[in-house]
Amino acid sequence: MKLIQPTTIPADVIELCGQIDMAPEDVAYNCHGVSLAIVRAGLRPGARVARGFAQGVIGQHSWVVLGDPYDENVPIIDATLWSYDPDVKGIWSGTAKENRHIPHGAGHYFRGNPPQHHGGDTIYLHPKTPLSDSARKFLRMIGAPFDAMGWMEVAHLPVEGWPSREIIEAMLDTPGIDVFVPIDIAGMVTDRNPGRLYLDGPEIN
Repeated sequence: MKLIQPTTIPADVIELCGQIDMAPEDVAYNCHGVSLAIVRAGLRPGARVARGFAQGVIGQHSWVVLGDPYDENVPIIDATLWSYDPDVKGIWSGTAKENRHIPHGAGHYFRGNPPQHHGGDTIYLHPKTPLSDSARKFLRMIGAPFDAMGWMEVAHLPVEGWPSREIIEAMLDTPGIDVFVPIDIAGMVTDRNPGRLYLDGPEIN
């Protein structure tokens, strides 16, 4: 689908452009670029880029959250939604409680498919920081350790209801299964800032 450049740019978006050093004509449909520029400009403490789906947008979308992307009470700033949805007249602000924005990986892990060992070589985690008791207990509960396919299933579980940050970081530390973690999950669940695309600061390996 070809996107048509809007003829009118909202006044609050033009004002924002002066704060993030971006030309107003470069904002429409540039959801990740604009969101990252807001984060890097340091306009709001605790800001980071979230990525997933938003009502009114065909395909994936990015926005800014002021805290945990999976906390439904955390404020959301969406500076490009107006360019996709004509009913939005300027910078959209609200929370996930309004059911407009759903980040990748949202939901309780019970909603996902339970990971299994599929008969390949067993791969053990090698975290740089020792796992907590709750993380080890969760891994035992789901039947870890797994082979490569099983760890891939872990990486695609909904991230809520389990020590996802610890375990995802341990997977990122483990050669051979680090590549199974989707970049958006690594970018929203951890502070490693893959590709410098989610937080203001360097990428952490």
